[in-house]
Amino acid sequence: MKHLAKCHKCGSIFDTESYTAILCPHCSRQARENSTLRTCICRECGTEFEGGPRAWYCPECRLERKRESLRCFRKNGPARPLGTTDICVRCGKQYIVTGWRQKYCPDCSADGTKEAVRPHKRRYQQEYSSTHQPQKQAAVPADPKPHFLMISPQGDKFYISNIRAWVRENESRFPPSDVQGEARISRLCASISAACNGGWKAYGWHIEKIKKPEE
Repeated sequence: MKHLAKCHKCGSIFDTESYTAILCPHCSRQARENSTLRTCICRECGTEFEGGPRAWYCPECRLERKRESLRCFRKNGPARPLGTTDICVRCGKQYIVTGWRQKYCPDCSADGTKEAVRPHKRRYQQEYSSTHQPQKQAAVPADPKPHFLMISPQGDKFYISNIRAWVRENESRFPPSDVQGEARISRLCASISAACNGGWKAYGWHIEKIKKPEE
């Protein structure tokens, strides 16, 4: 039996048969589109289920696999007892085992985890952008118009749209410094950005905001 309910997000009144519905159909559809949950296929039984980007098994198969793992653990004990040594899969050094799923030494733990997760994040972002953000992708120009003019001490002109990307490619054009790496790039970008706002020189370069003339 239908009854009236108030949407917790937009405040509109809508008809529903569920006594637990808190979102109207429009807000509910948007919430599903913005969620990381999706329809997945279980690798064990082949049924469809709602899960995250890295969900492999449905809840029933996941529970059964967990039970099977627990039975094997109780029967055979841990494959690597805590306190023993093992080889880091990233650098090849030996380390003391402090966790059942540990596979990196303490020095490689943070970077190794990031390297393992990064491909999954990148693949999910590509899939999400292609299916949920087509209008946003179409709105981004393939070749953004330059909006900064930089003139070197030798008189060479450069039209750029991304200061940091340009500095990375042309870092050698600037005088040497005692600061290196990302710190040097950040310092150059900060000076160039300040110069852009005032139209004055930095490191002997003349920098100003300008529109690229029509060719």
